[in-house]
Amino acid sequence: METLALISVLSAAVCHAGWNIALKKAHGSGISFFALLGCLELALWALPVWWWLPPLDHFQPVWLLAMFGSAVVHIAYFWLLMRAYKSADLSLAYPLARATGPLFSVFAAIVLLNESPSTTALTGALLIIGGSVWIGITGAASSQFGPAQLKGIGFAVLCGSMIAIYTVLDQQSVTALGVPVMLFYWGSILMRVALTLPALWIDRRAVRLWARQDLKVLLIVAVLSPLAYMLVLYAMKLAPLSLVAPAREISILLGVIAGAKLLEEGRLVARLGAASLMVVGISLLAWS
Repeated sequence: METLALISVLSAAVCHAGWNIALKKAHGSGISFFALLGCLELALWALPVWWWLPPLDHFQPVWLLAMFGSAVVHIAYFWLLMRAYKSADLSLAYPLARATGPLFSVFAAIVLLNESPSTTALTGALLIIGGSVWIGITGAASSQFGPAQLKGIGFAVLCGSMIAIYTVLDQQSVTALGVPVMLFYWGSILMRVALTLPALWIDRRAVRLWARQDLKVLLIVAVLSPLAYMLVLYAMKLAPLSLVAPAREISILLGVIAGAKLLEEGRLVARLGAASLMVVGISLLAWS
């Protein structure tokens, strides 16, 4: 994988783990919370997007359709992610959601996009995915899977399917359609907010409460979440999807360590065995 693409992906992984750790501590949930977050993202990123956005000499209406599709899938993704976090530990739900996403993405990239990664690169990708799954199935803070944990696993896997869908869709948007990265993601946030505005009104009392209780969390997520994904989109312009999608899952290792240390979910030693697979996998991607 190209060095700049790998650096972008690994930087995105740090940002991604950071906002997921913050999100786990939030009081708010559901579509209305997602809408509130979107409003903050729009406000915080408006100036950077305006400042760095290249001239739009070749704007195409189909770009708006691509942004709309991405917004719809991201709404479903966030709702499923929040449900998974409410049902299971971060160090269980996060790895499973993030691992199943690239698993489906790699399959789609090879079958639908006709990508042909080298044996070395594909081995590295599969090692990262395998390590991600291993981390997830080591269980939660308790050693037994109760109804809540099983429910969380279900939501996490469904969340992974949404990750695969928006990964392929967004990659095609910034490569095949040529939508500028910052315009594409900021535009998808704008449409996301427009689609979820009714939820803000319906849950306006809760939204006002969350704006006070979760302000710090909201600000962290509003900065790191778009930054992480724009770095990934940039990497997708430089390297094949079948390599970028698994490589970004190094954030799972960071999330699990944080879940064990910061959130006191435990079982760190049991999960670190899987980390060796991920380290080898990311090394193979770097050398491919």
